Amino acid sequence: MSFNSVNELTLLGYVGAVDRHGSVVKLRVATDRSVKSGDNWESTTDWHTVTVFGKTAEFCSAHVQTGDRVFIRASVRYSEYEVEGRPRKGTDIVCGQLIKLNKSGTARPRNAEPADDIPF
Repeated sequence: MSFNSVNELTLLGYVGAVDRHGSVVKLRVATDRSVKSGDNWESTTDWHTVTVFGKTAEFCSAHVQTGDRVFIRASVRYSEYEVEGRPRKGTDIVCGQLIKLNKSGTARPRNAEPADDIPF
């Protein structure tokens, strides 16, 4: 397989909403960026809607909630459709990988048991 092009989007942000639609989950994810305004830099928030399918959607339904920090690797897909006879275009962010992070930004270990006998 040769890679002549790449369609990959990476998001690191906070979940603002989790919408469950059967086997599909739509996440609203907030990311921050700095914008120069005159001599000052101001923080602004961008909101992204990410569509999640399959086992990852099942994981999101069970374990991801508003306020969680997530790392998402996704692709961008474009579509064309009609609404009341008028042509429309859509842009979708489709999740390929999602990692739920803890507050410090590291991945949460799955099935980790608390260690009561730490020697220090």
